[in-house]
Amino acid sequence: MYWFKLFQEIRIWMLSRKVAKSNSEELLEFGLRVDWIGRLYTVINLPEEVATQPYSQQPYVLSQLRKYDEVLLRLQLSDVLYPEFEKIPGEDAYLLVLTPEIEYLSTWRIIFNTVGWIGGFYGTVALHNLVNKVYGINLIQELINLINV
Repeated sequence: MYWFKLFQEIRIWMLSRKVAKSNSEELLEFGLRVDWIGRLYTVINLPEEVATQPYSQQPYVLSQLRKYDEVLLRLQLSDVLYPEFEKIPGEDAYLLVLTPEIEYLSTWRIIFNTVGWIGGFYGTVALHNLVNKVYGINLIQELINLINV
């Protein structure tokens, strides 16, 4: 199940990257730039009245996402891109990054699942050899005989 979801996530990322790269001029008209891996990003400057109020900064940044809804809907990216924003140190501005969700595409999860599948395979082979040695039953041959009957 993990591998199916991983490939699905990679496919969504590649499609969103392709659409973003091919429409980079249109996105630039809205102030969105595309980086080399297909993320969309922009800087949102805070007005002075918002910058002095720390509790109103993040809601202001979220409200600015509405400006980009039109182009994201037209390019059919609004359902696959998720916003991440962080304050730029020393500035009254936030960096807004729109990126596809990456839950399964991580090094540790890939390593963990690969080791799990390899361990499961070798565990099955060891169990088969143990049953064959102790009981003299070849499980694979017995399964083939059951299927052919």
